[in-house]
Amino acid sequence: SLDKSISKVEVMVDFNRFNDLDHIESLNTIGYLGSFAQKDGIDTILYGFDNFAGHHPNNRLRLIGFDSNPNRTREVIDSLTNADRIDVVGILPYEEIPIKLKECSALVLNRTNEEFAEYGYPIKLGEYLATGIPVLMSDIGGYSHEFIDGESLIKYKPDDTKALSDALTFVFENPDRSSLIGRNGKVLAQQRFDQEKQGARLVAILEQLHAC
Repeated sequence: SLDKSISKVEVMVDFNRFNDLDHIESLNTIGYLGSFAQKDGIDTILYGFDNFAGHHPNNRLRLIGFDSNPNRTREVIDSLTNADRIDVVGILPYEEIPIKLKECSALVLNRTNEEFAEYGYPIKLGEYLATGIPVLMSDIGGYSHEFIDGESLIKYKPDDTKALSDALTFVFENPDRSSLIGRNGKVLAQQRFDQEKQGARLVAILEQLHAC
């Protein structure tokens, strides 16, 4: 628990970016948004998808974000059985990201089981949940403890490609349950990460400090 002298402000999400997107058709695509740094364990996502894709021929993987070592990423992808079903999109304009996320049927938030994951808090988690799409998250320390598996998102063992593959299988073989989890995740995000609520909280904290 936090010391009483410490005020916690959650990550902030602009929900206006995700409104009026329900008309966008899902493309049986699994999405990832973020950097391709070591902490993000892109290899786990790639190998996990390849395992899953061997039993699910209609799905694709979409990777969005900055890759500092694209040649290595391409080398790993080319070694996979289902390389032709992996799309490396790269960096997108800010306004296009909500649409590209909404086109996905599941979103993956992967972290390696390292110290960074224990203390970092990814903003994209709030954005993922804001879509109402099922979110799969590696069960590392830190922020992972704040979420119940199977309620607002789906957890899987970190650094474990089979665990990710199994989690993806659950999503696509249990669409009703997964859809409910996605909706629960959006409600949770609206309660915790809405920028207007958190912005007002931050202003109140700053005013309190100014009055001291």
